[in-house]
Amino acid sequence: MSSSGYDGFDGSAVADASLHPPIHSQGPDAAASVLLDFSAYIDGRSNATTAWSETRGGHRISVTFWPVHPPRVSCFSVFCPDLKPGDFEEEPVILAAEDDVVLLCVVIGTRARFEYFIYQAGGCMPSSLKLLKHPGPSRVIHGCNAGLLRSSKGDGFYIIAALCYAYASMVPGHYDLYIYDSRTEEWATKTALLRQEQELGHHSSHKHSKVITLGGKAAGTMGWVDLRRGILFCDVLRQDHTVPLCYVALPPPLKPDRKLKGCADLDRDIAVIKGCIKYVELQTLVRPGSVVVGNYITDDWTAATWSRKATSFKSLEKGSWQPGCKVSASQISARKKPVQFELLPKLVDDQGTPQPTLERLHTARPMLSLHQDNLVYFMAKVNYMKGTEAWVLAVDVKNKTLQGVAEFDARRTLGMLFTCMCSSISQHLHMAPAIHGHLKRPGTLMHQSSLKKQAGTMDILDSDGEQKLQDSDVDGTSVRALDQDSMDLE
Repeated sequence: MSSSGYDGFDGSAVADASLHPPIHSQGPDAAASVLLDFSAYIDGRSNATTAWSETRGGHRISVTFWPVHPPRVSCFSVFCPDLKPGDFEEEPVILAAEDDVVLLCVVIGTRARFEYFIYQAGGCMPSSLKLLKHPGPSRVIHGCNAGLLRSSKGDGFYIIAALCYAYASMVPGHYDLYIYDSRTEEWATKTALLRQEQELGHHSSHKHSKVITLGGKAAGTMGWVDLRRGILFCDVLRQDHTVPLCYVALPPPLKPDRKLKGCADLDRDIAVIKGCIKYVELQTLVRPGSVVVGNYITDDWTAATWSRKATSFKSLEKGSWQPGCKVSASQISARKKPVQFELLPKLVDDQGTPQPTLERLHTARPMLSLHQDNLVYFMAKVNYMKGTEAWVLAVDVKNKTLQGVAEFDARRTLGMLFTCMCSSISQHLHMAPAIHGHLKRPGTLMHQSSLKKQAGTMDILDSDGEQKLQDSDVDGTSVRALDQDSMDLE
């Protein structure tokens, strides 16, 4: 049997790359938070984090986490001893994560039987994996509308909450709130209403990008974020059958006349950190006239942060966003972190002239660090749509320094969609002694293609100067409903 636990791959919606995970556990000294890949690898290896359960069809299933220090990306694996990779309709995915609890979705069989599991890290005790009661055919649970609320009392209690616009009611501001209570192990439905005057300012497409959970005095409050516009807050612990919603607009874009389109999390992120709601926006400057069939040349990029206090549900409307830090790629000096810059690809133009790497890399997916102030992670590629190599950049936006660089295997992504998320699960994982991983190899020399060539291709020189063609295919993209208009260019 192969190291992944499977003798062969019979072909399915699961990418071949998903059978070859980057197993490189760092051992017991886990980071306070990690960057965690959304999509699972199908692999039979285990460690001290492995937890077992059964699917609805009676198949044994395990989940294992492999944490590493950021900016390297941690991963998780799923394994069913009596199923083949082709029995999975797609890679299992993380829908939500909060503290020591992770909500997973597994799709088995061609009839798309969605199954939901809760993985709960045990700390010094064994972790657990629990199959949840299905929410029902009319309840839509996915990663953009589902969130987790964790009890702070140490009693193991958690709530899953999903907010969906009630299209059938035809009433503006009317939402259905689906709640799973771990104490009763039952799903319930409540009506959530947004006041008419707030609905007029909401202008939401009802497409949420992320769910956040507030703590402290605002415990019980969750926020459904439309990263194009604003946040819908709700006190999900309120016992009433009908609960109010509160709308808070996001800060205005860096460029006021910027047209908001495409997948918003490509250049925005939001998180609750140390009692504050923090928000970051990335603006990419594209060289005029360089956009051809999805390819483009960047001239620079700028990232800015804002924050506001998260006190109580009633006070959310009264607060305001306070500007934080702002940095451009051109302001980040190589002199401050020369070793990190050496790990990046070396870009040259058609005449062989070296180009400024940070300004020219296609950069997207800002992700706020959950444990270090002013640290933002970014995904970067030489070409947005082409190639399977990507890099994670750790940038201190206050001190304008590049804190770290790590490679990311982009074979399972489309562009830079569906890459990874920040999670604090690593604080609660009991790890065995470290399994040593692959060392980061030095950056390769890459040519920025002329637009006279086929758009999206890139000439690459390896370390010996030999020329080769960048793979132009996006290999192994998982089955998902993708927003085709995913680029938001200036």
